[in-house]
Amino acid sequence: MKTKRALLLDPVLRLRFLLVFSICCQPGSQKYLESLEWTPQNPKFQFSNESFDGGRAYYRLSVPQYNSLMVICPNPTTYPQGSQEHVARERRYENLWYVDKESFEACKVGSPKDKAINSRLLECDKPTELKFEKLVFQPFSPSSQMSFHPGTKHYFIATSDGSMLSLNRTSGGHCSDTARGISMRMLIYICHDKTDPACTSVKTDPPTPRTVIFTNGTTNKPLLAATQAARRSFPIDTWQLLAIILAVCIACSLVIHSICLFIVW
Repeated sequence: MKTKRALLLDPVLRLRFLLVFSICCQPGSQKYLESLEWTPQNPKFQFSNESFDGGRAYYRLSVPQYNSLMVICPNPTTYPQGSQEHVARERRYENLWYVDKESFEACKVGSPKDKAINSRLLECDKPTELKFEKLVFQPFSPSSQMSFHPGTKHYFIATSDGSMLSLNRTSGGHCSDTARGISMRMLIYICHDKTDPACTSVKTDPPTPRTVIFTNGTTNKPLLAATQAARRSFPIDTWQLLAIILAVCIACSLVIHSICLFIVW
């Protein structure tokens, strides 16, 4: 019969405790970054001639791991703060490409590669509806080929010019519209941890109501925030759900195992 000391050193028990601890203590408390309006009317994609000449005409974002970002298509209910330009329905067609560095710099989508690189993530083909892409910055996901490891950079571009016929275009468009001062390019850097110099000022609080201006097009009556609506319409992350189920199963097996041992004693 095993002694208490032997039971505490049981490798199976120790392994189970470690699994439960690692699952329950992982940084899975997902936080939402300020939603991003994927439209040329967003000031984040508007640049001066000096920025174009210096190769700095792109939006850069540093994010902590396990945070989420909602990329929202142009639609009639939301538009970025600071934008006063009304966009006609026929000019709200955009696309979102996940590309490599070469494609990012050339504003031209290269040949498809592994892990969804050089592929289209979002097609904004319904200008009257709320459509979005949720990016979850985690090393791996069972529902996506995209992986975001600490210290890596990720590149996104738009190649549409706003028209429906340009949705399948793979170069130019709003990626580099120097005549209008528009460059819909985004570089996302994944932070190592809170001490990463590039991420010391990153804020992950939910966006405030003033982040986006809302209108129903007729009465100026405030509408529900697009970010909150997107969160409710999106189910809990599959990987987190599986992790919770696994943790509960292991915890139950530990309890049953302990009860059996005490009965044996």
